[in-house]
Amino acid sequence: MTKSRKNNRYSKKQKKSKVGTFFILFILLSIFVLVAVCVFNNSERAYPRPHSYTVATYCNEYTVDSNLVYAIMKQESNFEPTAVSQKGALGLMQLMPETAQWCAGKIGIEYKEDKLDKPSYNLKISIWYISYLNSIFKNDTTKVIAAYNGGYGNVLSWVKDGVWDGTLADAHSIPFGETAHYVQAVSDNLKNYQKIYK
Repeated sequence: MTKSRKNNRYSKKQKKSKVGTFFILFILLSIFVLVAVCVFNNSERAYPRPHSYTVATYCNEYTVDSNLVYAIMKQESNFEPTAVSQKGALGLMQLMPETAQWCAGKIGIEYKEDKLDKPSYNLKISIWYISYLNSIFKNDTTKVIAAYNGGYGNVLSWVKDGVWDGTLADAHSIPFGETAHYVQAVSDNLKNYQKIYK
């Protein structure tokens, strides 16, 4: 066999070896990235608990699951106290001013719209409101989540009229597309909070 043929075969083997090594490295890198994404997406960094003392205080006062509060907060404002929605909802828990005013009256505190971007004020009102929804829906979390977004009157009507059976599995039947998506998203958040903070 000539020297050039030997060199040819050697160079082909080298190329195959490089391709094989590159492929293995690519697979290993892909696995690493996938694991890192999964770990991050189910970690305390992805699902934090800001304002924990305030949340714990009001959750104890009004008997509300703090994981539910954080699941809603993550979806509503992604923990931004000064968040304002296109519809005018304000603060960490995205309270509509008229709802916040009604809640403040029921709690017996002075209503001040300019304080809705203050975490303590916003959380006191919104956690009381979740407690109120719990009392209406007998602690049925899926209905409470739907009511927080779509209004409790609508949820009562949908269930009464057989439009929605009130379960997470049937959330696609909710007439408001935004609320249907919201129920699924907040429920997913809640599962992750419950898993991380057992």
